Formats: sequence, C-alpha cells, structure tokens
Amino acid sequence: MSKINLFSNIAIQFFPGVAIEEIELEFSALQATDISGALRERVDHSWVEINKIQDSVGTFLFAKLSKVMLGILTIPHSNASCERIFSCVKKTKQIKEPPYPLTHWM
Repeated sequence: MSKINLFSNIAIQFFPGVAIEEIELEFSALQATDISGALRERVDHSWVEINKIQDSVGTFLFAKLSKVMLGILTIPHSNASCERIFSCVKKTKQIKEPPYPLTHWM
C-alpha cells in the first residue's frame, strides 16, 4: 500500500460520510482547474479559498477535499510541543525533590 493510500485511508476515518472515491474525484478535478486566484501565502488560507470555488450552478467543487485537507493540516508535524511539556514537568519535579534522600544527612 502506498503512503498516499495509507494516509488517505486514515484521514477518511476522521471524516465520516466522506468516501475516498469522492476525494479522488475532487482531487482529479482540482488538477484540471485553474486555482491561481485561490492561492495564498499560507496553505490553510489557500484551502479555504479553494473550498469557495463553485461551478456555474453554484455547487462547491472541492468541498470535501478542502475539508479533509484542512483537517490534515491540523496534525502537528512534530512532537516538539509534547516534548517541551515533558521537559517542563521533569524540571518542576526535580526542583521539588531534594537532591539527596533525607536519610543521607542523618
């Protein structure tokens, strides 16, 4: 299984009611669409603008794809913030505990 298929299958679990086939169709249509007017400096703002693209009838063309992509963008790309919290907890714990057991001085 390719990494893209694995990732898309995991992503779909977080978006019930959205079929992978619908996402694939919207992605194919996106590749054939001029989205230069929707591109922004921040990728999340670009996906918000892509979400607003409609056809002549008023149907949103990329509603499901943009929803999934915005959801994917909320996943942290590293665990640095978690590690930072553990480091703070460790430092706090070390400050409260004496360096030697009390029996050491007796």
